[in-house]
Amino acid sequence: MPGAAGIVAGVTGFAIGVVAVAAAAVYVSTDPLATVVAVVDGDTVDVKLAGEELRVRLLNVDTPETVDPDEPVQCMGPEATAFLEETLPVGARVRLEYDTERTDRYGRVLAGVYRDSELVNASIARAGLGVAVVIGDNDRFYGEVKAAEEAAREDSIGLYATDVACTIPAQVAATEKTVDDALAEEPTAGAGLEELNGYALTLAGAAATAASTADLLRGNPERWPLLAARDLATLRTGLQERRALVAAAAERNAAAVGVEQQRIEAERLAAEAAARAAEEARLAEEARLAEEARRAEEARAAEARRAEDARRAAAAERSAPSRPRSSGSSGGSSGGGGGGGDSYTGCRAYAPGGKTYTKIDCVTKQPIG
Repeated sequence: MPGAAGIVAGVTGFAIGVVAVAAAAVYVSTDPLATVVAVVDGDTVDVKLAGEELRVRLLNVDTPETVDPDEPVQCMGPEATAFLEETLPVGARVRLEYDTERTDRYGRVLAGVYRDSELVNASIARAGLGVAVVIGDNDRFYGEVKAAEEAAREDSIGLYATDVACTIPAQVAATEKTVDDALAEEPTAGAGLEELNGYALTLAGAAATAASTADLLRGNPERWPLLAARDLATLRTGLQERRALVAAAAERNAAAVGVEQQRIEAERLAAEAAARAAEEARLAEEARLAEEARRAEEARAAEARRAEDARRAAAAERSAPSRPRSSGSSGGSSGGGGGGGDSYTGCRAYAPGGKTYTKIDCVTKQPIG
């Protein structure tokens, strides 16, 4: 027979075994489903499991930030949260499945979250609202999430849509269109300075847009928003090519502006020269007309003086005393005298003493007759 110690040991072992079986029975009989309490963001939920509230971080999927105090709300982040709220409304029953590491450094439970047979982690990626990631050794759900992400890319939805302004594809497409539209507006030969200057502004705007997008594409590809970008090298190369085209167009336009400015300056100088020549011609004509007027005025003045002289001479003649005609005289003498029969009434030049005169031309004052 076993000793007392053996009996005690046996009883103790039996008791321990009974407790273990009971504990196992309790675990197996406990409801394996958790209840959704709240959605934190696009990849995190709060659940209640076995009476305990847990924060669950969905494995192998990452969505844009909305609640990180050190990050701005990122493109499609609110949409990802709204999607998870719709997929896992408060009160929904979910099953948690785990991988190698059960919790992260923040104390969150790391799990694949199933609602019925749907892996919600993959559903988020299929909606284009998250990307497949591996953190640490947990990669159990990566393949399914990655396949869902690729399907979303192929369908260009969510983060991969070109009609949602904030996405990388949309921003790159918008930049390419801005550049292409600007290049298509290049003025034809002979364009005026106003059109060329306007085109310079258009090119400057396109260059600024391209530079901003290039800065975006130079970011960290392992962080949002580039985390969802695909073929970054191709995108960067394509954008760089367009920036080079804009720079070349700007150089051509600047050269055209220079040529047009030279043409305008040449026209201005020619117009100024023509204006000077016209002014000189006008002044010369004015001077000619003034000289003609001066000469005409001098002629009129001379004529007036002659007329006045004639008038005075006639008046003097009329006022001179009459002399008796000599009985021996036979007529007026051209050399002077003043016989009684003299009938000459023209201009005269009297000899000293006023007794004889000589007939003179009233204008030239030269002797006549």
